[in-house]
Amino acid sequence: MTFLKWIWEYLKAVVSSVGKWFIRYPLAAASAILVIAGGVMLLIMGKDVQIGGLLGKLFGKNKNSNARGIPPKDRIDKDGKPIQPGQSDESGYVQAPVYEIKDPGFFDDPDTVTIIHPDKGKVVIDLPKGVKNKDVKEVVEMAPDIYEIRNNDKGVDAGSLLKDLGE
Repeated sequence: MTFLKWIWEYLKAVVSSVGKWFIRYPLAAASAILVIAGGVMLLIMGKDVQIGGLLGKLFGKNKNSNARGIPPKDRIDKDGKPIQPGQSDESGYVQAPVYEIKDPGFFDDPDTVTIIHPDKGKVVIDLPKGVKNKDVKEVVEMAPDIYEIRNNDKGVDAGSLLKDLGE
């Protein structure tokens, strides 16, 4: 019986938060419904779409600036100078292990990738311009909160190149 009570409380909380969205952001909420409906229709028609970025923009989520080139404050050498990304510290460490990438879903922003960090849990990382989350092969943490994005590089062979050129 407590499980049903928990479900009831959860549903009330969801309805309450959705209701607050409609009161605070009526135009954004109505637009979100249209975007979701359009996305579902495109998905049914066989198109591979992600609408999370558009939904985020409707509700005012701005993309963070790219902080990958800025060293963290506590990553300093023995002289107190910042250790730049890609340079080793006194222990010889340059980068951390590669992290697991969460598969992008329908509501995910294609301009971000989510990793499963062992200490921080799910971490959302903004991608460089032109890179989509389905193109990401792996994510490496160069320093705390500085990540290197590695793309799926398929390479080029002569046969596929000639085929693409129409030979």
